Amino acid sequence: MPLIIKVASIPKERIQVYFIDNDEYFKRKATLTDEDGNLFPR
Repeated sequence: MPLIIKVASIPKERIQVYFIDNDEYFKRKATLTDEDGNLFPR
């Protein structure tokens, strides 16, 4: 599955932050269940 991954850093804190973009996982309106209350497949 193709993903878009972007990396940013906070130099003074020496922290890297990863941003992951994938429409199949992140474009839905709910996090765990659909509008009928059914869990999304894993």
